[in-house]
Amino acid sequence: MAHSDVHDDQQPREAKGDATTGSGRQPVAVFDLDGCLLESGQKTTVDDETYWHNLWTNPDRWKPVPSLILLAKALHAAGWRLILLTSRPERYRLWTWRFLRRYHLADVFETVIMQETFDSLSSGEWKREQMRRLVELHDVQFVVEDYKPNADAIRTVVPVLLFESKR
Repeated sequence: MAHSDVHDDQQPREAKGDATTGSGRQPVAVFDLDGCLLESGQKTTVDDETYWHNLWTNPDRWKPVPSLILLAKALHAAGWRLILLTSRPERYRLWTWRFLRRYHLADVFETVIMQETFDSLSSGEWKREQMRRLVELHDVQFVVEDYKPNADAIRTVVPVLLFESKR
């Protein structure tokens, strides 16, 4: 399936497998991007958008995290629906889809949810609110997150798998 640079988040894709939960619905997993699928280079609350801009818009700096990319692909193949929840500002949607296409994830994630503006200091609160909305609509089983303050905020709504890459 070909994708445009702006993805229609309202059109769910069918997963390959036939997994269901006790509710009879497809299970959903939510993944963070930076620090999970894409190595961010540091665990920080860097509030300098220049640092992030240089990472997000420079494919030569992109370092995928193979273990979580494999996990995402395996869940999708087993019938799970996957959502990407990132604190990246909306204006980086084009670059985000370029990353997903480059690493063959564009057909794996059915929805990409992004912040309107850059605000790394409130990303945990923003992600918690997004998760409250998502659990009302979907059978969300867990979130994969790398930043502990965000994980702590999210876990008040849904279980979190805290990922720590080796550095």
